Parts: sequence; structure tokens; C-alpha cells
Amino acid sequence: MSITSEFIVTDENRELYDRVIKVTQAESPVRLFIYGPASSGKTSLVHERGRERDLLSDKTVAFCHALELVSMFNLGEVGEAFLERAGSADVLLLDGFEAFADGDAVTRELGALLLAERNRKQLSTLVFSRRPLDEFSSDAVGAQLEGYEACEIAPA
Repeated sequence: MSITSEFIVTDENRELYDRVIKVTQAESPVRLFIYGPASSGKTSLVHERGRERDLLSDKTVAFCHALELVSMFNLGEVGEAFLERAGSADVLLLDGFEAFADGDAVTRELGALLLAERNRKQLSTLVFSRRPLDEFSSDAVGAQLEGYEACEIAPA
């Protein structure tokens, strides 16, 4: 076992950790749906990926928490520049995904549009959620997750 800042790498989550850290080196778009209970390390893994500097890649990496995006949208503070960055970064780390599915119709549509744009542009997207992928399959947001690989994060 090794510790990298806040995220504890164990035998159970080492492969997932390596995939997330090396996402900028992938040739084709990476679409991962990473889920696990509260305190399993999802957000710590997102922050660890954000801190990791990949000198071998010129890909842009953006971080977005769904709750913050929904709050800014509801307040009318989501600017076009922010949506362009989230919609066009080579890699998007989207934490707290369940906020889209649990919100009102406008919130669900916002989540679906963001994912649809990223899928259309063939960009890498890593979605982090407390709930498993199959719980989203019957709604508009879940329809945009087709083709995502579900990975459960093992609590440390």
C-alpha cells in the first residue's frame, strides 16, 4: 500500500488509480464511470488526478463538481466560457454526478447536454458517483452514459 497525498492506493484500487492518472496518455477517448460509497476516495482520486502533471501530454484536464455546476446554473452564473471549457477539455473529471439525476428537469437536461457534447466530440470523460451506473440507465442523463465502463472504487 502507498499513500499519494490524500488518496491511499491499495491492491484493490491500484489498477483503477493507474488508469485515472494515465488518462491523458490514452490514444482514444476514455469513458469511465467510477462509483463507490461516501468516503471511498472518489473525490480524493479526482484531486490527485488534477494535481498530477503529465509532461508527456498536451491534453487539457478540467475538473467540475456537478453540485457546483448546478448551483452556478441555477444562479445564472454559468458562463459560456465555463461551459466551453467543460465541454471541450480533452479530459473532464466530473465529480458528484448523482446531482444531475437527482435534480429537476432542467438540471437533468444540463447533465445530459454536457455528456452529449463530450460524446459528440469524442472526448475523455471520467464520471464519479456514489451510485452505480445501472441506477441511471432509465433517464435522459443515463442514456448519455451508454458505452461508459463502470468501475467500483474500493474503500481504503
